[in-house]
Amino acid sequence: MKLTKNKYTIILVLLIVLQITNIIFWGAQKEGYHIDEIFSYGLSNAYYDPFPFYQDEGYFMEWHDVEYFKDYVMVSDDHRFAYDSVWYNQSEDVHPPLFYAILHTVCSIFPETFSNWYALFVNIAFSILNIILLYRIACFVFKEKKEWALLVCTAYGFSAGCVSNAVYIRMYVMVTFFVLLFTLLHAYVYEKEKYRLYFPLIAMTTMFGTLTHYYFYVFAFFLSAFFCLYLLFGKKWKVLCGYVISMFGGIGASILVFPSALEHVFSGYRGTEAVDNLANGNLLGKISEYVTYVNLELLGGYLRYIVLVIVVAVVGFVIRNCISFKKIKDEGIAVEYHLQGRLKLTKAEYVNVSFFIAAIAYAILVASMSSISANRYIFPAYPLIVLYLTWFAFFLVRCFISKKRYILAAVSILWALMLVAQYKNGYIDYLYKGYAATQETVAQYSDSDVLYVSQDAFPIYRDMMFVAKAERFIPIRTSELRSSLQEIVEDIKSSDVIIYIYKEHNDEDVLNIICEELGFEAFEFIAETYQSRVYYGY
Repeated sequence: MKLTKNKYTIILVLLIVLQITNIIFWGAQKEGYHIDEIFSYGLSNAYYDPFPFYQDEGYFMEWHDVEYFKDYVMVSDDHRFAYDSVWYNQSEDVHPPLFYAILHTVCSIFPETFSNWYALFVNIAFSILNIILLYRIACFVFKEKKEWALLVCTAYGFSAGCVSNAVYIRMYVMVTFFVLLFTLLHAYVYEKEKYRLYFPLIAMTTMFGTLTHYYFYVFAFFLSAFFCLYLLFGKKWKVLCGYVISMFGGIGASILVFPSALEHVFSGYRGTEAVDNLANGNLLGKISEYVTYVNLELLGGYLRYIVLVIVVAVVGFVIRNCISFKKIKDEGIAVEYHLQGRLKLTKAEYVNVSFFIAAIAYAILVASMSSISANRYIFPAYPLIVLYLTWFAFFLVRCFISKKRYILAAVSILWALMLVAQYKNGYIDYLYKGYAATQETVAQYSDSDVLYVSQDAFPIYRDMMFVAKAERFIPIRTSELRSSLQEIVEDIKSSDVIIYIYKEHNDEDVLNIICEELGFEAFEFIAETYQSRVYYGY
């Protein structure tokens, strides 16, 4: 008995509930933060002070207490819903402000408090929307075969890539949302040709997408280029003009809302860095690294076997459908080739090709633009990659299995094996397991003064959650360590100290100077944080 439309909706809702429960489970396992996750809270909530440890003259050689950190990552009662501050902070940063404004809104509801669940709530909300959008796109691609759309949502929603995206406290779940919405709106335009309805929506999506992350421009460019070619070859000149106006209207609106975007893209260090990387980067090496991310977080490490199966299947398909063998009397066996090519694509095929190429081109270009290789940059392409891997598997398996339910069962088993491998091998990222224990260790010494030794202010951002366990701390430049210790020797209240030493420094040299100037007799290594090694001196 075929499932009705309502039953498919019920299954989708149940699927989303299970996937969100899974994300919440892994969110609860998160024990630490990437430095950019700290920036997410700081840039959202610090009132007109985006980088206090860099900009404040009173950072080094000043005693600070935990309130110094709270002022950075929490919203104060006096500065709730201060979006002007969010805009200012982002003008000093390298990203657009939409994600930070939303996070600031949530944090403003709970002033003077901090929780990673504030940001995770934002990510979970957009994760739900992402599954819904992916379902609708998959229905379009599979021509309303809803069981296949559900399989796509299952394969992506439970993947390590989706979960990693959700537990990483940055804007990439939101970027994924706008990438999928942009794709779905174009699917509707291709299908229904209701230009007056969808062009304004595309313009709005462009505006919000570019206000979330500048990488949205990359995906929008490729998908828009395919649609413009479609209109161009179809000689739909008025529609083409309307579409171009809509796209540039969305970009223009984004710039009006956040004028600093022009500086960020064209003259900011990240913009010029991206151009330099495009010109001089090791593209093949970077692509190899990003393929590894896809292999682990979507395919469970089975890429080599998948490639082997595809090669064998394609060879088998060619032998079965394009080659025949005839036995000719007295002449042996004759081989006949039946190769027929069709260069013209149907509209549906063109749309699928455009969506797939846009996703792959996005991933490749972002890989070449980025200064470091990181899975988060290609998270927005993951849903479409899963979709078209499923689509390709459907057609490949169909060449050998005729019954539709068996085809679905075969592809479902493949995805199930890959999902199991992802969890079994621990491919979920950004959890930072073990750092909760580190925080407990340093918290045992909360009564001791903390010396944080580094040459610049950068390391403290990532070590913030550890140093905040102390009642007070003082940052000291490595190059000025001896003279600085001579200044503060009378200010140290405790008979022992905790020393954080930036990992790039020589611990022995630093500890020897501290021993000479402060008179400590011994040092004990107690922990290692993201940026530092921690010692107890007494």
